[in-house]
Amino acid sequence: MGLWESSLARPQYGNEVYTDLLTFCFRGPVPYNEDRPLFIDAEDPSRYFSARQFRTLVRTLIAGLKAQHVQRGDCVLVHLGNSIIYPALFFSIIGAGGVFMGSNPRSSPQELEHIITLADPKLIITTREALPTVLDVSTNKGMLSSQVCLLGESATNHIAQLLRAGPAPYLCDVGDESYLNFTNLLGYGENDWITFNDETIAKSTPAAMFSTSGTGGLPKAAVLSHHAIVSQHKTIQYEVPYTVTRLMSLPMFHLFGALWTHIFPIRYGQPLFVLPRFEITQFVAAVFQYQITETYMVPAMIHAFNRSTLPASDYLSSLRYVGVAAAPIDGASMQQFRDLLHLDASASQLWGMTEVGVVFQNRYGEPGNAGSIGSLLPGYEVRLVGHDGSLVVGDNKPGELYVRGSGLLTCYRGRDDARDGQGWFRTGDVAYVNNGLYFIVGRTKELIKVRG
Repeated sequence: MGLWESSLARPQYGNEVYTDLLTFCFRGPVPYNEDRPLFIDAEDPSRYFSARQFRTLVRTLIAGLKAQHVQRGDCVLVHLGNSIIYPALFFSIIGAGGVFMGSNPRSSPQELEHIITLADPKLIITTREALPTVLDVSTNKGMLSSQVCLLGESATNHIAQLLRAGPAPYLCDVGDESYLNFTNLLGYGENDWITFNDETIAKSTPAAMFSTSGTGGLPKAAVLSHHAIVSQHKTIQYEVPYTVTRLMSLPMFHLFGALWTHIFPIRYGQPLFVLPRFEITQFVAAVFQYQITETYMVPAMIHAFNRSTLPASDYLSSLRYVGVAAAPIDGASMQQFRDLLHLDASASQLWGMTEVGVVFQNRYGEPGNAGSIGSLLPGYEVRLVGHDGSLVVGDNKPGELYVRGSGLLTCYRGRDDARDGQGWFRTGDVAYVNNGLYFIVGRTKELIKVRG
């Protein structure tokens, strides 16, 4: 088998940054109870996957995807909202040798058409609500209806049956519909994931694509290798003095949500409670009910808390860390939200992009600054460049932020303009540094308009 091995082979730990993503995640550094709930539906906690169940589901889906002729390098588009099944799809697509891409199930037909053009998917997995639009748009793009897979309301029951008694032949019976039913993917037993431990393969093998606007224009598909995703994770992982239980309501089809959704639970045994979307009353209730210690938000969520008349501070006392990113937010709003939390809690900004991962962060226990995106994380280099192309040196001097490091995208799908010849990615954000902390002050286009 050469460099490509069976997932049942003995893992090689010489340099785990060059291993395949699934081996990195499923064979983590610390043992934990593999039968405790791990991926948990926050709306109905009786619905969950333990690590053992999750591994079985992933291996089953790998077999099902291969039975549907998903081959190495083929994209599978996951046109779904948040659920505990979503991470299993992420891993199974990659484990089958495919390339994961997520999209918003509420996309307009025009937006979906652009995503399908970018992704060129072998298979689309979607919901009952989005099915008519997906069938219409994909057919117009030359896809067969049998390349569309419906993940309907009964999927959870079929998966429960699978995990109790194993695959049954009746699962393959989908009736007279021309599209594929998700149960079709559950009737082929289990398959190993593709494994490797080689620098060249890890850096050159695409694992996922995430839709991004980049520095402007129509959305692009940022291609991330196995090595890039592993590197991004190793950058954001650090030890904390509290027991981690996370709540996620950010969309899993965005990299920001994906960074904390997929890898942390299965690699470290840290429970993840999943909400389909953010609704402030439900979110607060979930934090209180499940004693959540860590969560991630966008600024709109922070502003919703700051405007709310809910007695939120009475219900958020278990939180110890809230990471905020994806859009600018002022220090005063951050501080107002911090005042709702326990004295031992941190609510802090971080900064990243789909193309690069998380580059700056105010971490738990660090003094930080409410208006700052934090300090530079390990694994990255940055530089600030003036409007005339010269390097900006020294504190309190703004320049456009350039980033380089192992977590960067390989390319944009179908393009070769993502990075310059030295590997730098031009972010379009203007920043300055003060005493080791970085601050975002705008976008390059905005500054040009002001100066103009």
